[in-house]
Amino acid sequence: MNARSIACLLALTTGASLLACGPADSAQADPAPANEFGPPDVEIPDPCALLTFAEVEQYLGRAPLSTETPDVGTHARMCTWMTPSQARPIIGLHVTTGAMKDWDAFVEYMVEGEWGDPRTEGQRVDVGRFGYLTAEELQVHTEQGWLLDFGQIRGAGASEGVLELARLAVGRLP
Repeated sequence: MNARSIACLLALTTGASLLACGPADSAQADPAPANEFGPPDVEIPDPCALLTFAEVEQYLGRAPLSTETPDVGTHARMCTWMTPSQARPIIGLHVTTGAMKDWDAFVEYMVEGEWGDPRTEGQRVDVGRFGYLTAEELQVHTEQGWLLDFGQIRGAGASEGVLELARLAVGRLP
């Protein structure tokens, strides 16, 4: 997945305009795909409460010393577990509404938006309703309609570890 794709996915999870992420020759983009759904009007859960420091350390092999919760707007919440130097996060987690209903709808949305083809640029994983794992991130679309986006995945065994962390976080969602 290229830098533009990642930036667009982050923009989507924070409720930013899709106009900036659409194809270059596109005059407008549909901000709410028909296959997108979300939980009813409820407060977005605190992502820092979905995982413990010990769990992050166990699965990623590095002990976080702190978390940061940057303000990302009203449509998403984010938590970042920081390394001892705090120069680079171990992992970041966005929680927002707007999960896709199924894998096929997700693939169609990504391909039509020219953000890449999930069938060839990553892998579908069995977590939540479905997950999408690349070298840089894991997106989890849940049964409740939450979209969890794990990014900045670093550490020994990070890909395997982030799947376990995602399963724990999904189990703690309202």
